[in-house]
Amino acid sequence: MKDILFRWLDRIENVLAVLACLLLLFATFSIGAQVISRYFFNYPLMWVDEINAYILVYLPFLAGAWLARSSDHITVDIIDSTLSPRMRAYNDILVALIGIGVSIVLVWYGTLVTIDHFVRDIRSMSVLAFPKLYVVCIIPIGSFVLLLEFTRKLYLAFLHRTEASTDDESALPETKAMFANEQVVKEG
Repeated sequence: MKDILFRWLDRIENVLAVLACLLLLFATFSIGAQVISRYFFNYPLMWVDEINAYILVYLPFLAGAWLARSSDHITVDIIDSTLSPRMRAYNDILVALIGIGVSIVLVWYGTLVTIDHFVRDIRSMSVLAFPKLYVVCIIPIGSFVLLLEFTRKLYLAFLHRTEASTDDESALPETKAMFANEQVVKEG
């Protein structure tokens, strides 16, 4: 059951990441078209700036969970590399818990803002008069997928914690023996 859920979460994250890549590609070409249109034909494309601003809102929420899955977010490697396997497992648990907390806040308030924009029919104050509902709706959607990813990371961190604790316990007799030898040397 767990494997099926993980596979579905991977597929959803992959689809959202591909969508983020397509939006980034569209933004790149539309900005290029804007520059060519403005400077060579003296005809600016009015929609390019607004749509690309909305794309910039979409990108982190579409690709966030995929990045979290592959651990490509910004991390402090120097701290992570100095930790023992057991402490690294506890650090992973702490990071996952913080990620879950932030994701819950983003899902909750993103949903409230999305509902508010829907009820009041808030639109952009531009030529397009674009409904802002379509801009902010990605916040709770992307944050919910991120919440699921951090929940998976928490589950895996608990599994690694138990593995790390058994590794530490297997090394424990050697450590006790080492300390016993040091006491014999000090007494001698």
